[in-house]
Amino acid sequence: MIKELVQFTQAALADEAFRDLNMAPKEGLHIVLQIENKEGQIKISDKADYVVYSKKTKEVTPLHLKCTGWWKASTMLGIVDTYKVFDLPAKAIHTVSPYCMGVKRTNLEGGKQYAENELKGKSQIHDRINEYFFKTFDLLESEEDKMIADAFRVALNDKTRLNGWLNASNLFKEIKDDEYVIFYLDLSIDQFQTASRKYLKEKLFNTADYNLPDKADSELLYGTSNWLNSFPTKKPFLKHQSATFDIAGRISSKEATLLQEFSDMARRKLFPNPLPLFIMQGELGEAAFKIYKEDAASGADHRKGYLEIMEELWTEFKRDLGNYYLLFISSKGEIKDFDFVSRFEYYLNADESQWKVEDLFGTGGTRLHTVRDLLTQVLPPLFNNSLVVRRKEKEWVFRWFDEIDPSYCKTYNAFLMAMKYRKAFYDFCINQNGKGYGSCHFRYSYDRNQRRCSS
Repeated sequence: MIKELVQFTQAALADEAFRDLNMAPKEGLHIVLQIENKEGQIKISDKADYVVYSKKTKEVTPLHLKCTGWWKASTMLGIVDTYKVFDLPAKAIHTVSPYCMGVKRTNLEGGKQYAENELKGKSQIHDRINEYFFKTFDLLESEEDKMIADAFRVALNDKTRLNGWLNASNLFKEIKDDEYVIFYLDLSIDQFQTASRKYLKEKLFNTADYNLPDKADSELLYGTSNWLNSFPTKKPFLKHQSATFDIAGRISSKEATLLQEFSDMARRKLFPNPLPLFIMQGELGEAAFKIYKEDAASGADHRKGYLEIMEELWTEFKRDLGNYYLLFISSKGEIKDFDFVSRFEYYLNADESQWKVEDLFGTGGTRLHTVRDLLTQVLPPLFNNSLVVRRKEKEWVFRWFDEIDPSYCKTYNAFLMAMKYRKAFYDFCINQNGKGYGSCHFRYSYDRNQRRCSS
C-alpha cells in the first residue's frame, strides 16, 4: 500500500495548482526580518514586516502565502512534532529551522506559561535561543548560510531587540496565549527547503537505530516508517517475543517524505473520504484526479462524496471502473480501512433490474435500482437514523467508522444494530467487498413492525 500511496502523492504534487490548494498560515503573529550585508558583515535590520492571520478574518495576502511556505519548511511539513524539536526538554520552540523561530504567545512576556516559569525558576525562551540555533546549524553546509543563521541567532538572543520587535506593533497585544508568534528571515523558499530536507531525511523515521544509508545515492536513507505508526521501544509487550528479526522492513527517506506530504494534503481536505486511489490507469486515473482537483478548488461548502465521484466516473467508464485502492482516513489522520476493489458495481443487479421492497404493512413499497438507492432509502429507517443521516441542508452523513453516541440514537436497539452491521454494509455498498448479484433478503425491526426487503 505504501508504494501506491507514494506514486499517487508524486502525481498530486506534480500539479502545482492542486498542491497549494487550501494552504493557510498558522494562526498568530508573523514577523519577517530583513538581512543587511554591509562590507561583508551580515546583520539583521531593526525594521520588520508584520502580518496576523486568524481563521475568523480569512484574509490571505502575498505575505501570508510566503509565511505559509516558510512555516511548512520550518517544521515537520507544517506539523509540529514536539518529540523531534530541538528545544528539549522544554519543547517550547516548535520550529526546526535556522531561518525561523516559532513559539506560542504563552511562552513570551505577558503569557501565562512565562509567568509560571518565572514563579518556579524555570528557564525562559530567551535562555535557550543559543542552544536551539546551535543545533540548527547542522542543517547548513555553506559558510554564508551559517553566517546568516548566526546573525539571526544574535539578533533574537538580544532580549531588548526581541521585545522591541514584539512591541513595535500593536498586533502583538491581540494575540491569544495559544496562538503563535513566528520570526522569519526574508529568504527564498529554496533556502528554507534545503535545510528542511536535511532535517526530514532522518527525523521522519521512528528511530535512528535502524537507519541505513543508500550505497548509490548519498541523499537517501532507509529506516523504520513513522507514518501513522510508532516503534515499541518502550513497550516490550508489543514486540515479537520469538521473531528472529528486530524490524519487519524499511522505507526510504524519500518515501517517508511523500507519505507525510500525503497526510498534509489529506488534512487540507483535498481528497474525498473514502479516497479511491487509481494507480497507473491512464484516462481513468486522470479523470478521477480532475474531479478531486475541481472539487477542492471550488471552495464549496458541500464537497463531493465517494458515491458522487464514482457516479460521475461511471457515466464515462462503466464496466471498466475498478482496480483501485479504497482508503478511509479519519479526521484525526488515522487509517480506518483500506482494501483493493477489483470492480465497482453501481447497479444492484447485473442486468440493471430492480430490487422490490414489499409493502407488508401498508406503508408503501418501493424499488431499489442502484447502490445509492439502498444507502439513502433503506439504511436510514433500518438503523433509525443512527448510521445514515440526512441533515436539514440535504447533506447525507455516513457514520461508517465514527464514534456513535447512543444518546443521539432514537433507540438503543438501533445503536446496537448500527454498531453490529455497519461494516458489512460499508463493504457491500462502498468497498464492494464480496459483492455478488442475486436476491437480497433481510429482516429488521422498526417501530415494532416487521418488514422484509427482497429482490
